[in-house]
Amino acid sequence: MTSRGHRGPFGYIGSHRGGHTLNAYERKRPDPPSRDLYDGIDKASTEVISKPSLDSRDSVQDLQPKNLAFLGSYTWIESTVPSIIVPGSPRVWVDKPLPISVPLDHGYNFVDQNGHRMGARALLPLIQAVRDVESQSGVKEAFDWSSVDIVTDRNGLRKLLRWIIAGSGDPPRDFRIDMQLAGSKTVLMNRWEQFTKEQAGTRRSYGFNFEETMTIPGPGCERGTSYHRIVTYDFDGLKMVVRFEVDACLPHEVPDSKTTRKQGVEDEDPEDALLGALSGLSIGTNTRSSTMPPPSPLASADLKISRAGTQVPQSNLIEMTTRSEISAAKFDWSDAYPQLYLSQTPYHHLAVHRGGTFFSIAKREIGKKDLVAIESKAQPGFKKLRKILGEIQTRVKKGGADGRISLVCKNGVLKVHERTSKESCLSEDSLALFERK
Repeated sequence: MTSRGHRGPFGYIGSHRGGHTLNAYERKRPDPPSRDLYDGIDKASTEVISKPSLDSRDSVQDLQPKNLAFLGSYTWIESTVPSIIVPGSPRVWVDKPLPISVPLDHGYNFVDQNGHRMGARALLPLIQAVRDVESQSGVKEAFDWSSVDIVTDRNGLRKLLRWIIAGSGDPPRDFRIDMQLAGSKTVLMNRWEQFTKEQAGTRRSYGFNFEETMTIPGPGCERGTSYHRIVTYDFDGLKMVVRFEVDACLPHEVPDSKTTRKQGVEDEDPEDALLGALSGLSIGTNTRSSTMPPPSPLASADLKISRAGTQVPQSNLIEMTTRSEISAAKFDWSDAYPQLYLSQTPYHHLAVHRGGTFFSIAKREIGKKDLVAIESKAQPGFKKLRKILGEIQTRVKKGGADGRISLVCKNGVLKVHERTSKESCLSEDSLALFERK
């Protein structure tokens, strides 16, 4: 759902959705203007994309992501220059006793931090983080980018899925996805938002402050904002590379009673206990020593990379959601479950509050009985999403290396449009990675 930022005496000085708190420099910058949905594209549509249908062969077995593998990760840090920590770390869940009260969120939210900081080259941190993780771990063979079919943010997949499953009387929000071919077959799907940050007060929420209260920074990422993870998997024959944000993670080890209590203290704060336990704890593998090598030469002129954090196991990731007790009763799993599925995030914590006082947390795990029925209902949508991605790849390949097209959904109708600019979303050296050797 969110990440969080530095907490002030009255709660957040900023907060986020799909990004993180804005630092002092960002708060002083003028808000970027809201862009028109058709900004920079030819309004004349080349074609309308119809929603796919399923036949009897599609119901034989469920569609599950296969061969999931971690490729890289990074944490944004507050800086006047776009800067990431690789591999970074999510914040760590602290299981504090309930009830617990938090102040109302206020300040600014990032809608899309990658786009806000990197502009048209929002995919660059994804590429650089994967390459830097490879250089840190000393792998013998670099990841074969030329074998990839789709490179995308999870957000783009969710938008397409919402369009697929929406009824005629309830169209999804308008959206746009910019696309470009890399190599002979890889589709680069770039997230596009009308604005990349917004006032937190537009929605009455306690979620950001709740996350701040219930999590602590991962070791080495105390200056971190949002943590982004990149994975690859086989989606019924399509090789996917998916980037997504992670709210929190479970600690790699559960501290025992000796480490969670100080001598002579009966009721130590769980956060203090976990901080002490984490001071010498690796949250994952590939822990870096204090004698960290210099920043990677892979850092480009417009993206600064430093090394800190640890690789966190996929099995420890948590997606967090907060709801009032009224809205929690009608929680929409048809929209929430795909967020877990498309990134294979194993845990979901639904925290319920009454006026900012949280009194219960429903903890669920993907693949367990309470989510199996939900996934079964979602399967037709996932199968249709696979079909649409195949159609998109065919269309983008037809346009060739110089093609620049966008998917635009307006009032529930999805169309293909040509873009007026031939600007690339990646530099030439990054695009070269997708060429077959």
